Amino acid sequence: MRLCLSAGARACVSPDWGKDELVLAIKASLLGMAVIPSPLAQSMACSNPTPASTQDLSAGQVGWLRDLAAGSTVQALARRTGFSEREMYRRLREVYRTMGCSSRTEALLRASGSGLLSES
Repeated sequence: MRLCLSAGARACVSPDWGKDELVLAIKASLLGMAVIPSPLAQSMACSNPTPASTQDLSAGQVGWLRDLAAGSTVQALARRTGFSEREMYRRLREVYRTMGCSSRTEALLRASGSGLLSES
């Protein structure tokens, strides 16, 4: 849920919520506010907004993520960097792992949420 909110979702609900809680969340969303589960709010308040693992990425790796977010293909990335396509996939998987992610989508969401995709 936290990842969804950091990626731009306007609200999130717990699967345990009943009708009353869902109605409350919808009303809040229509008013431009959010109702989220307490444990998630506490977690967000106590956590560093930039995961430490993203700080371990090189400028080149951040560039790869920016290129992917902009719609570049792995094949195009490989051509630009001089790696084979297979090697580029391997290196990207390593980046995702460093970020604590298991997929490209998750890595791009985390990168976006932590500000890595915006040009500095």
